[in-house]
Amino acid sequence: PHKFEAIIKEFRQYYKIDSFLRGLSRQMGNSLRTKKSNVQPVSLYKTINDKGVLAIDIGPNFNSIYLDFLVEQLKLAAQKGMQYLLVLDSMNLSENKKLKEMITSSSNNVRTIVSCNDLLYACGGNQDLFSSVVAMAKQYFIFSHSSAISAGQWSAVLGEYERIDETVANTKDRTEQIYSAAQMYFPEPRQKSRTVTTSKRRDYIVPPEKIVSMQNNEFYMRADNFRGIKHGYITN
Repeated sequence: PHKFEAIIKEFRQYYKIDSFLRGLSRQMGNSLRTKKSNVQPVSLYKTINDKGVLAIDIGPNFNSIYLDFLVEQLKLAAQKGMQYLLVLDSMNLSENKKLKEMITSSSNNVRTIVSCNDLLYACGGNQDLFSSVVAMAKQYFIFSHSSAISAGQWSAVLGEYERIDETVANTKDRTEQIYSAAQMYFPEPRQKSRTVTTSKRRDYIVPPEKIVSMQNNEFYMRADNFRGIKHGYITN
């Protein structure tokens, strides 16, 4: 019985490994080198060490096993002291736990660029993840957004200021008492009184409607190496 249980246990482990490899092979698609292929295999570690560029398309659908595999390889490279730039272009950041942990943790060996049409959407609408990604950013560019909700998130990131509104009311007061013909035709001028009312409120430095209405080549920028917000246009 004990030998039979050991065989069953070994078979289950084999099944898990076989299932993992099959799933990985299916998700890697064209990235997987076949025996008959003339294309030479590419080493991630060698590419980083040679300061090369490696572009990997994980496909339009979410490939969790493949992405887990890549993230673990990248983490191992960083742990070995390899320095590299990681560019995530139009990826959903919310559906992979390992990827979320990687981009929201600091590393002296890894620099990360996140490029997407809408960061809040790429974070699955998760405001905590959005805030974590922004907090890790040393520099970010904000272009026009079609979503008012996302634009509001960026307005909050860019900050607020104390707005002071003044309301001025001018009134004229005159009491006419006719004592003589001169006073009848030349009455005393009215006395002016001026009332100033002030109100304070917090307002966005860049309102959401400004972000929504920006031109395609227009942007706002903020970086750690200078104070304030930069506003500009990309020209050809």
